[in-house]
Amino acid sequence: MRTRFEIKIDGIGVSPDTVTWHELRDLASSIEAAIRFAGAPESDGDDPLLGLVGIRSACSLLEFTAAGTSEPAIATVVDAVTRGAYVGLRRAAHHALVKLGHQAARNNWTVAVGAPGASAAHATAIISETQPVTPMENRPVAQGGTTIYCEVNRVGGPRRQTADVVLVGGGSLTISLADKEMAKDLGRRLFTEVCLEGDATWDTGASLGDWPILEFHATNFVREYAATEIDEAIGRISAASPSAWEGVDVEAYLDELRGR
Repeated sequence: MRTRFEIKIDGIGVSPDTVTWHELRDLASSIEAAIRFAGAPESDGDDPLLGLVGIRSACSLLEFTAAGTSEPAIATVVDAVTRGAYVGLRRAAHHALVKLGHQAARNNWTVAVGAPGASAAHATAIISETQPVTPMENRPVAQGGTTIYCEVNRVGGPRRQTADVVLVGGGSLTISLADKEMAKDLGRRLFTEVCLEGDATWDTGASLGDWPILEFHATNFVREYAATEIDEAIGRISAASPSAWEGVDVEAYLDELRGR
């Protein structure tokens, strides 16, 4: 089932005679990119991510439908714009909104994005020259090498060297892959936990210790890794070095490590 949402354009002289088709196309492309990179699952030709189904009120109200699975991503975009806070929003989605903001400023538009199923006439997600999207260069990030553990839910699609994953610590992410061979290997490990090494970008605008990963480029698939239950892992460690664990309350020790 598809989700409906609206975008309203306000501005002096907004009409079918002044708003060109390529401006509407660019606006729709920016919105689609923001939704896609905010975490919308890949769509196919039978169920496209975004579709324009109506233009009303002298070209100022655009009615869209989107794949039903994209509703959380639309809500994420609307929330980020409403609050003017882009912490946790992927850089590519943020970039798409910045591009939309430039278009609005260039045309002296006020663009209102309605929440899924709601009217854009009362939307609080506003982009305009006086309510711009925070520039990318003002967004605090950190970059570096890291290792992630995740479940692979999808590999490929229109963006072939990518994978949709669910991180063991929580949260989903679309990651880029080093090459086609890695994509093929991960395709054989769908719905299983894997270990990937690579380069990450974190959003440091969140509280310390809770920086979400915005982007991840996998450079190495650790094929030898296999998820192990904690009890089994501790048992193996104890068997390998029994004297080191004598008199140790394992549960209390783990709680201490976790700060409980």
